[in-house]
Amino acid sequence: CMLYMYKYITIMNSKYILDKARKKVSAIVLDYDGTIFEAHHPIYTHEKAIDLLFRIIQGNKIPIVITARDASFRKDVLAKIQPRLQINQILYFASGNGSSLEKIFQTHSKILYQHLLIKSQVQRILSAYNNTVQKMKLHRDDFKDSSLNVFLEFLREPDQWMKFVAHDNFQISTSYSGRVFIEYSKVSFVLPRDIHVQNEFVSALSHTLLPDFNLKGDGSFLHVSRKILKKGKDVDGKLLALKTALSDSRLTKDRVAVFGDSPDGNDKDMLRFSPFSFTNKSNHKLQYKLPHILIGNTHPIHRIHSAVLSLIQ
Repeated sequence: CMLYMYKYITIMNSKYILDKARKKVSAIVLDYDGTIFEAHHPIYTHEKAIDLLFRIIQGNKIPIVITARDASFRKDVLAKIQPRLQINQILYFASGNGSSLEKIFQTHSKILYQHLLIKSQVQRILSAYNNTVQKMKLHRDDFKDSSLNVFLEFLREPDQWMKFVAHDNFQISTSYSGRVFIEYSKVSFVLPRDIHVQNEFVSALSHTLLPDFNLKGDGSFLHVSRKILKKGKDVDGKLLALKTALSDSRLTKDRVAVFGDSPDGNDKDMLRFSPFSFTNKSNHKLQYKLPHILIGNTHPIHRIHSAVLSLIQ
């Protein structure tokens, strides 16, 4: 009975907040994986996500995608969206958990900021990774198969990636047999399958890299990017991307709805920014008023697609 009441109150609260948002928001912020897309799902494909982004645009809202992805989003999503944009249509794309932010037009992109990795930083990150794997005596079988397959799939298509990643970095990634993928904005590692080993792995890397780099995990991968400093203080990349896009659009935080699937991970700060913030993680322990939780009997990504569509109808 108590569980039923909790679900009922949560559903009604989210509907009420979405109704308020419908009357105010001019922009919609979206994480990508686990939010509007799921790898290998028959329904929540790249095409389904692209369709949602265009429906946002056609509903006279501005889509702002803030994701851990970089090269894969450019190849699989942005390359298909940009040619279809009309002259007066835009979207914002922040890659590498907010390491860089671009304003996308039909014929060109405008870089609003960039914090990309340089060669010496990539070498330092890989050295820390190699030392950690060696000390923990980890072998390939200790890492998640599904995540390894994602990177192995990338590595089987070198010609398709050369426009989006540095050739040298792609060759280095190949030598790790699916455990590592290096992009301009970040280095990503497949996480160990065992949760206790995973925690030890992240802790060890954090101890070595955290003073100078950002480490963000999403349950499958650990993404390492440059630390972003503003006035000498560490800034969350996703939140910086959100604030910068709003400033560029001349919008305030009550004019944007924010959606993400990781309220305790890499979406945490941006999901506490706007009063219209929502997560599809139904088991999230609500320690703060934000984000609002979208629950129900449907697929978690369906709940976000439905919520977004309700804002533009």
